[in-house]
Amino acid sequence: MWWEGKPRYTRVSAVLFLDNLDPWSIRRTPALMLHNPWAQHPLPSQLIGVPEWIFPFEGRREVITGAPLLALLGLPDGWPIGEDDVVDAE
Repeated sequence: MWWEGKPRYTRVSAVLFLDNLDPWSIRRTPALMLHNPWAQHPLPSQLIGVPEWIFPFEGRREVITGAPLLALLGLPDGWPIGEDDVVDAE
């Protein structure tokens, strides 16, 4: 992603990946921050608390564990309201 024979996208510090995030999937949606090792302005690690992969110029990636989105956003375990309890509109 960051390399094509030479460093590229050096103005991008990191990318936060979220797959099909919506209010009803936030409990199941993993987040992953991928850091650009050639960024002009690197993003500090553990800035928002999600799991991260940091790629050094040489060597293996560093994996940083993080908290689930639900916890980071301070949402209750039953989020969204009504996911576990069907609310009758009548």
